Amino acid sequence: MSIRRKLTAARVVGFVALLLCAPTAVVHPQSPQAPPPVGTGTISGVVTDGHTGRPIAGALVQLATSVPDSRTREMTDSTGRFVFQRVAADTFAVRVVAAGYLDGGYGRVPDSAAVGHIILQDRQWFGEANVALWKPASISGTIRDERGESLVDIPVRLLTTFSRAGRDQWTAGSWTQTDDRGAYRFAELVPGGYIVFVPSMQITLPDRQVALIRWTQLDPLPTIRAADGSGTMAGYFAVAPPSHGQVYPPTFFPAARSLSTADVVALDVGSDRRAVDVSLVPVSSVRVSGVVVGPAEAVADLPVRLLAAGSESLGFGFETALTRTDAAGGFTLANVPQGDYTVVAQRVPTTVEVDRPVFISPPVALRSANPFNGVAILKQGADVTGRTSISVGTDVLEGVVVPTTVGVTISGRALFDGADAPATGRHAGPFGPAIGVDPADGDTTRSFRVSVQPTLSPDTTFSIANVVPGRYWLIEGVNRDYHLVAASWNGLDLLKTQLEVTGGSPVTGIVVYLSSKKNSVSGVVHAADGKPSAGAVFIFPQDPDRWRETGISAVLFRSLDVSVTGAFSSENLIPGDYLIAAVPIEDRKRGLDIDFLKRLTPQATRITLSETATLTIDLRIIGVQR
Repeated sequence: MSIRRKLTAARVVGFVALLLCAPTAVVHPQSPQAPPPVGTGTISGVVTDGHTGRPIAGALVQLATSVPDSRTREMTDSTGRFVFQRVAADTFAVRVVAAGYLDGGYGRVPDSAAVGHIILQDRQWFGEANVALWKPASISGTIRDERGESLVDIPVRLLTTFSRAGRDQWTAGSWTQTDDRGAYRFAELVPGGYIVFVPSMQITLPDRQVALIRWTQLDPLPTIRAADGSGTMAGYFAVAPPSHGQVYPPTFFPAARSLSTADVVALDVGSDRRAVDVSLVPVSSVRVSGVVVGPAEAVADLPVRLLAAGSESLGFGFETALTRTDAAGGFTLANVPQGDYTVVAQRVPTTVEVDRPVFISPPVALRSANPFNGVAILKQGADVTGRTSISVGTDVLEGVVVPTTVGVTISGRALFDGADAPATGRHAGPFGPAIGVDPADGDTTRSFRVSVQPTLSPDTTFSIANVVPGRYWLIEGVNRDYHLVAASWNGLDLLKTQLEVTGGSPVTGIVVYLSSKKNSVSGVVHAADGKPSAGAVFIFPQDPDRWRETGISAVLFRSLDVSVTGAFSSENLIPGDYLIAAVPIEDRKRGLDIDFLKRLTPQATRITLSETATLTIDLRIIGVQR
């Protein structure tokens, strides 16, 4: 997994969807691929269970080469053996898929995406392409009410730790729903700590609205209308028994109201953790109302989210209550259970979600908007951000005031290899240079935005709208033939200095430097005995001031998984001075741990990367005392 995360649009996870329109891809006819060359080499091996060592029959083995679309597949026999014959000299990866196991490959170790490569010569027989497959972990249980009865067809979600802005934070993960017996199950999990969460959101509709936004292709949830015209929605989350003023609050395993008091479920490879049951208990609730203060055009139709104190960073799907303001900024939240909360008002916030059950890179996505079976809170308009803390007791709470600050526009121009426009045949992308801002402290309730030009005509300028006050790192989106190597504004190096957005006036005149050149660093990791070894390679800035507040993207950091063959490589780093070190596989997730990096630094190797540097360096694994 690379800690340098180009955060991209990803598939819908749970009840949070990314509402971005991607341009339609143009598909060009392709000529038929020539068949792979026939050679004189052989590759063979055995696929076994990593726990028992027993052979796995019927596993699908794929031999991948550097030749595009050249793939060879075989099934293992009853002894788990496979053989590829008449193979042409090349570099190969062996990947294996089998029912009931995590995907594996030659050289791969558990909970790692790295695979080893085989360099095959003519007339060579490589007979040690053995692969061990590991069973995934799982968590299962039942969701019950206060009477011990099963709750059917309600959402359940996992949280897992993920390093953001230099520290581990609980982050939204996979989701599922209970079946007709109230049971749920999360499968294909990798080792780590997890928290099971049962959301329960009280959605309040303003007067006469049938949904926060109604999508024509989806029916809105059932609405219970009050005498004043406002309504509450039901039908997706668990509904408490018909007792006046009681609701089920959002609950963490086993029956906790707050993230800090939840039990953590620890999983190892192949763990099957059962009976992780959650009990929902109804509590009294009251009405909370108030006003969002700010420019009239910005505070009208503004989403208002109520999050339990300490859960603000969890993002969409973890609200206790949700509504939208009226034309004057007023809001009402019905059926709010007792507790301490943060009221967050913002038009299009983002949330970080981690997809860990599969080995993909990057395993993280930023998402916007919040549909719940047809209910969404995304609205166009000027962005503001505001928050305030409240304590809800047994009495109706009125007069809550949420002050806001207004977002501004950040804009500038790009230079392409020093020129004012891309070279002939090269492009930044269909919308011009893609440049973004990343909250330095990782606070996703503030702006994480990437520029998008209003037309399909590529331009050399960029503009990022509605950026709320705060400290940001400048980052890049996807710039087709170029990548970001430098940025400046008023004499500041914006890749070394945070951009301070104070609000009130736009930030203009930023110059970003995009390069079509490539740099790289590669090598082999060795154990103490000198043999190639699995592990991880960390690349991080020499300047320790950059280890703090790295933002969500951590663009100056790389964490590279290394297979048992020891080879590693990385390219397109931002030019500068770095430290590089190899660490044991068990430390592979500590690439943003400041204390760990401090202890690693004296033994790390110093390197300097220019735009075109090609470095080859062999590393020996460094043991750092925990």
